[in-house]
Amino acid sequence: MVKKVLAYTGMVVYAVIMIYSAIFIGKYVTPWIFGVGIPTITAKSAERYLEKDFESFSKVAEYLESLEGNSIDIWASKRTNTIIVEGEEVKAPTIFKDLALLEKRGYLISKKSGGVITFMKWISWNQSKGIAYSIDGSDQVEDFLVDVKPLSKRNWYYYEENSDEYKKGKRPEPYDIPKEWGYE
Repeated sequence: MVKKVLAYTGMVVYAVIMIYSAIFIGKYVTPWIFGVGIPTITAKSAERYLEKDFESFSKVAEYLESLEGNSIDIWASKRTNTIIVEGEEVKAPTIFKDLALLEKRGYLISKKSGGVITFMKWISWNQSKGIAYSIDGSDQVEDFLVDVKPLSKRNWYYYEENSDEYKKGKRPEPYDIPKEWGYE
């Protein structure tokens, strides 16, 4: 009798593990490897996202702008209530809440060479989409850039990069930067 109960329990546990594994692979692994799934951001939705959490975006961008160096990755460590900058824990309670909020909303946050801070919302094997902050105001947001659109806030952009399309010659369409931004 005990062997039957253990066997039945083992089968149930195995089934639950298999179901969760299938969900994990379907939701996270497959889109990352094969680029399937629906991108969660467009130029139109980027404007709404930016307006909704502008204070958090601004605080995190300001903090990253103050850091020396290029290619800096940052995230919140809920385990230690610190932020991780390039693999090292840093006490920064002033932006922890904002960084954790943006991560909860699905953003991967980096400071790139060339003075750009990206808030990547969707990524696959060869492409990504998100919101970018350009420290110097230029539209040179990312490598392999195939689309960029200015958002309503100064120096904030929606961007899309795709290495395959870029190699085929696709580039962003020219656009007029609003005069009130002060650029010629």
